[in-house]
Amino acid sequence: MRDDGAWDRDPVPDPVLQRLLGRVSVPPLGEGDRSRLEGAIMSAVGREAARATAPAWWEIAARWAPAAAAAGVAAVLLSGLVLFGSRLQASADSEAAPETAAVAQVIDRYPGDAVLASLISGGDSDALSPWREP
Repeated sequence: MRDDGAWDRDPVPDPVLQRLLGRVSVPPLGEGDRSRLEGAIMSAVGREAARATAPAWWEIAARWAPAAAAAGVAAVLLSGLVLFGSRLQASADSEAAPETAAVAQVIDRYPGDAVLASLISGGDSDALSPWREP
């Protein structure tokens, strides 16, 4: 933007345009006409403002109903996938994997370590065996 104030100046008058507009222009309104015009405009604005009321909550909810229904269906399908998918995965995981040679070596190195043995065995993952010195 320029700082010389050119954007704030009136444009240069065009004599041809002034002449053409002078032919179709009406004389300026008198004080009475001006006040009647202002009154008519303000009464129209007042009528529109009185007629325009805020919608009730159920009208807004009714407009959102299709989107809410679609979101509900998507939530039900997703939860069904999660629930039934976890059951299928749990049935596949129920077969215990055979002990590997590395796990067997760790258990052999620390035979008296009940905590390590209970963690590796995976019997009850939330409860640990009491600690005993070897």
